[in-house]
Amino acid sequence: MIDTTIEDTDFIGLYADNAVVRMENGWIKRAGRTYCMQNQAMCSPGLYMFSNASVTIQTNTWIQESGGSGIEAVGSVLEARNSRIENNGMQLVSFVDGVH
Repeated sequence: MIDTTIEDTDFIGLYADNAVVRMENGWIKRAGRTYCMQNQAMCSPGLYMFSNASVTIQTNTWIQESGGSGIEAVGSVLEARNSRIENNGMQLVSFVDGVH
């Protein structure tokens, strides 16, 4: 995904399940905030990686203002270069059995 904007989603901004994804010059902004306002337990991340997903975010990609973590990774690989992950609702990045 190049020059892509994912913005104002009700739930997760980008969900990668057993996939290879590269995002360059993009935004994931205000993901998962609708459900989060209704129920704190429903807060979701800007980027959710699951089941051997491999995600690269690079060159001016921003993940901002998500209801949950900026990125949540479960058993996945994340590579981030020249990107910003900031002002998200919980922690910056959450890894569970992930390689980062």
